Amino acid sequence: MANSGRLTRRGFIRKAAMTATAAVAAPYMLTSRALGAPGVPPASERVTLGILGAGSRAGNFYGCSPILAVCDVDRGRRQATAKHIEASHGTAGIKDYNDFRDVLARPDIDAVIIAAPDHWHCQMSAMAALAGKDVYCEKPLTAYIKEGRRLSDLIARQATVFQTGSQQRSDDLFRQACELVRNGYIGQVKKVIVGILPGKSMPAPGAPEAVPDGFDYDMWLGPAPRVPYYKERCVYNFRFNLDYAAGKISDWGAHHLDIAQWGLGFERSGPVEVQGRGTFPTEGIFNCATDFTFECKYPARPLFPDGVTLYCSDKYRLGIEWQGSEGSVFVTRDTPLETTPSSLRMLKLKPNDIHLYSSKDHWFNFIDCVKTRKETAAPAEIAHRTVTICHVANVAMLLGRPVKWDPQTETFPGDAQANSMPMLDRSRREPWTF
Repeated sequence: MANSGRLTRRGFIRKAAMTATAAVAAPYMLTSRALGAPGVPPASERVTLGILGAGSRAGNFYGCSPILAVCDVDRGRRQATAKHIEASHGTAGIKDYNDFRDVLARPDIDAVIIAAPDHWHCQMSAMAALAGKDVYCEKPLTAYIKEGRRLSDLIARQATVFQTGSQQRSDDLFRQACELVRNGYIGQVKKVIVGILPGKSMPAPGAPEAVPDGFDYDMWLGPAPRVPYYKERCVYNFRFNLDYAAGKISDWGAHHLDIAQWGLGFERSGPVEVQGRGTFPTEGIFNCATDFTFECKYPARPLFPDGVTLYCSDKYRLGIEWQGSEGSVFVTRDTPLETTPSSLRMLKLKPNDIHLYSSKDHWFNFIDCVKTRKETAAPAEIAHRTVTICHVANVAMLLGRPVKWDPQTETFPGDAQANSMPMLDRSRREPWTF
């Protein structure tokens, strides 16, 4: 694929028109299940999907709705995924693609599932929205802050149904914990403790490796800088390089910091000051923090009239704990809530209490919202606000000093050095200039 020339919206629409005919020539082949089956709606009531990124995360949708196309820059993986879906879900004729724009150009696809590396999330999501597709995008939503603001605003303008893969928002335990906090059942919130997993280092590599046959490395890099190929950059390990992600701080922070802010009622805003310390490798491919501790200060609200501080570290136990004047709540995955007093765990909300968004299944929630046009359990604005904390924390730790943050302007007030950091904004390789 040529990599020169700006990819304008007009150029994308022209490409879409040119490829639409080819898409119709290779239709999705429906089996007898297309007419419906017990518990399965007929095809006319289903949402057709395209998969962008054929890794394990996309597998959550294999039984949700018809999949028409699979795209991945790894030829072997996308072809194997297409065959697996055909064999396990009674379909045939799933088309595989190297270039995701060919999927967006198909008029028979309603929505896309984006499970590509983090540095592709905003670019693919924006182009999908402009192509008229609804979007499910894996977390964390962004690789830096300004692209998240642009994407969230675009999603709102396009009236795109957007779901982020923050599946804890569809977990009863996490919602229950947040409702206990939001309704004042632990009294005034005094402190929030968030534990996430540590990062990873790797020795400096040797000579660059040859790009494997069938792997489109230039397309994998996309908007990121052009650098020599090493297999350690790709697949799972991309998240440990700041060109593509923000390390475990965003990988797990996108889950647990999301829930922490939900419990505080700050899911559409953020902290006003962040400080911390972390260890950043100075050689090798991985340069995200391997260990870290940071704290975020939030302004006063009725639940915390003196403000509240959130503490996050890889040294705390995995999960979220809100400590209040009259009790506490701790939540983590696949474990009953821990509350003080213990009776809080069995408390039933009153009709006039705050009842947060309730979704029993994160993936079907997206499909249902595509049909109803309602907001999903994890919309773009909330996902953007969550990962912003991760990026601001990285700025503070890299600078080695506290930073002020303005959630309204999404800048570091009066701090030219912090505002120049690549976690806030950065250049992108042509033609990926969203």
